[in-house]
Amino acid sequence: MTAPRRVLAAAAAGSLLLLSGCGMMPGDDGNGSDGGNGSDGDSADSGKDGGQGNSDSSDGGGENTWEGQFPEGVSPVIEMDEPGGQAQQEALDAYFSFYGDLFQAIYDKDGEQAFLDERLTADAPSSETLSKGMNAYIDANAVPAGDMRFYNGELGAWSQDSVQVDFCVDQRSFTVQDADSGEGTELSSDSFESEMFQPGILVASGAFEKGEDGTWRSGSFSLDPVEEDGADTYGCLADKEDSQ
Repeated sequence: MTAPRRVLAAAAAGSLLLLSGCGMMPGDDGNGSDGGNGSDGDSADSGKDGGQGNSDSSDGGGENTWEGQFPEGVSPVIEMDEPGGQAQQEALDAYFSFYGDLFQAIYDKDGEQAFLDERLTADAPSSETLSKGMNAYIDANAVPAGDMRFYNGELGAWSQDSVQVDFCVDQRSFTVQDADSGEGTELSSDSFESEMFQPGILVASGAFEKGEDGTWRSGSFSLDPVEEDGADTYGCLADKEDSQ
């Protein structure tokens, strides 16, 4: 269902890590630059609760991998570098676990979405927008299905307890399917929020903070669709030199 991640050069906390897959389109081999194994601590414990998933992809995309956080109908391909230490590792665990929860809520027809209170900080502005996007599918008894590709990522570890995660997401292969029959269907309403899970290109950003209890939560999590011919898509589709 999934493809292994590319493990490339690491970066230290407090810096901006440019993740691999920059400028590649589906079908490229994804081979990156020189390798490295920089780390300032042990990786996070495995398990999905609290965003502490094990990112090791050696088991073929099982439940404790980043790819394994998503429901069966969604096949993520994650192209990125090895995190540069425990803080970056744990923030990425929380990012992909939260992202997977959004899709799982749609597949489970979870209209309450209590997990948002667990994943987001109390003052996060993201809850209502994300909920509207999920409910657009739940109300239509529909699910998004297909491949999604995470690439051109940036990881800003501003401290050991504060990390910004940004990815371009290519989900142009998505289809909208009836949740029961699997046949193609349409949403009953076409809103900006529902576009987060529809075919297209997104910029997916999350700011994560580690609480006193050791749990990483997001102070802001946004899925912003971009027009393929728009200026904001530029970084998601190609390197600067390739677009000139």
